[in-house]
Amino acid sequence: MSKNDGSQTATDRGKAMTTPTSQSTVSTGHRAVNGVLRFLESRTFVVFFILLTIVVVFLTYRYYGFSYDETYAQERGMRLWRYYFHGHTLSFMKTNFYGMFPDFVAVALQHLIPAMSYWSRHLVSALFGVVGIVYVYKIGSAFFGRLTGSLAMVFLTVNPMWNGYMFINMKDIPFATFMVAGFYYCMRAALGRYTSRSIWVGVAVSVGLLATAKVIGVVILGSFCFVALGAYLIFDPETRLDKALAVRIAKIIGAVVIGCIVMLALFWPQIYLYTPKQLMTAILAFTDFDYNGRVILNGITYHAQTGPRIYMLTYLTICMPIFLLIAVIAGGVLTPIRRHPMAVACVGIIVLYIVYQAVTHATVYGGYRHFTFLIPLAMLVAAWAAAKMLGDRRPEVVRVAGVAVLLLGTAWTLVGTYRVFPYQYSFYNVLVGGLKGAENSYEVDVWRTAPTYYLNRLATTARLTGERPKVHDCSTRLRKKIYPEIDFVDRDDAQYLITNRRSCTKYPDVPTISTLSREGVVLSELHERQPASE
Repeated sequence: MSKNDGSQTATDRGKAMTTPTSQSTVSTGHRAVNGVLRFLESRTFVVFFILLTIVVVFLTYRYYGFSYDETYAQERGMRLWRYYFHGHTLSFMKTNFYGMFPDFVAVALQHLIPAMSYWSRHLVSALFGVVGIVYVYKIGSAFFGRLTGSLAMVFLTVNPMWNGYMFINMKDIPFATFMVAGFYYCMRAALGRYTSRSIWVGVAVSVGLLATAKVIGVVILGSFCFVALGAYLIFDPETRLDKALAVRIAKIIGAVVIGCIVMLALFWPQIYLYTPKQLMTAILAFTDFDYNGRVILNGITYHAQTGPRIYMLTYLTICMPIFLLIAVIAGGVLTPIRRHPMAVACVGIIVLYIVYQAVTHATVYGGYRHFTFLIPLAMLVAAWAAAKMLGDRRPEVVRVAGVAVLLLGTAWTLVGTYRVFPYQYSFYNVLVGGLKGAENSYEVDVWRTAPTYYLNRLATTARLTGERPKVHDCSTRLRKKIYPEIDFVDRDDAQYLITNRRSCTKYPDVPTISTLSREGVVLSELHERQPASE
């Protein structure tokens, strides 16, 4: 590993600071900081943290509402299930532009454990998010050092931009996870940082699954690796453009081809029946998706295809907790100074795709969700900057203050996440006044998950009383399957009416009996129509 990697552990730092000639001069503050860092770098902490995250997932996944988009995703998984177990055929369809692996896993879990019903989708999606957290740790540890890996793992976990979407977004979270995993394996293979041939299995499986999420993902991953290899060739003296590198790249390409062929055959088999035109449609659909809805930015509503070019940059900035945003900016400033090759790569990739969206005016909507795959890289940059702040060459007061800021900032981020639970994907930072300040100016509960809270209440009451309520709701189209105890009817025939932020927004003529809000912002309301007096 090159000297640039900054992989010195807290144990190494402690030894360096406690040599016979300097042991008496090591202060209590430095020893305390080194103790904290040794714990953060330890395998015990990493394993405990991941297990704790998994426990939280199992305890909370049923709190998250069903999104408007999950109908299509469920249908994708069911089509592949019927293909394998009922002999049904698959064809070219718009909703099949995504591969079906994550949805197929959720459907399989529904069949294996019927009691989980459709909630299995949120459990599976969240576990994919945990896998993404693991690979962020692996990238940080392999290319920066164990402290950076641990901090990146923590930062990504507490970031509402990740933990909010990872329960409800079966498209973008698995895609981002496969992207991070593929980046990890491809870069280790390209740089020769491996000791086992299993690295090629990792390359094949991760990139193959990435292709089954979105075919364009293979191209995006290629750009990640191109930027990263360029950074290592320029800034790492141990990386050379020679025959050995060319051979490793050729092996990576071979593993990618094999992985894509196998994984697509398993989880997107109809792609082999596409015409060339259909194949290009499936590939290019995600470079500029044909979406005819609206977007909102700074209180102004635009058509999605004519929105401001700063749309994505704005949402990435205002939706990230301020502590993490400051750390990312600090990492960005530090990068041209320290010129760590992987830091240069991460910052370069983030800038590349933000500029790409602005220059090409590619259609984006629903906030930052289409660029979720950049968030892990941003957390790596933030973690690297934090690790540098805690370096052993810093003055004692700086290191002690740095640990305090790190702990308080992470705790404050977690508190902010909890305040909007389980609607973290609607989190906004202080730059726009939080969620309250963002109301009516930016996207709030764009996925319409809040009404699930009231549907759960009505369904529970129906099971207890045996009476079927008549409900009008405009959120998830899976509602009839998820809640067979409820009769979903037109507005005029409903006893209960549920609002959301995107449609069915107000019923001023029907009394409100309950309001669901976060930080003073109403996300959904339950209205009950009073029986007509005789």
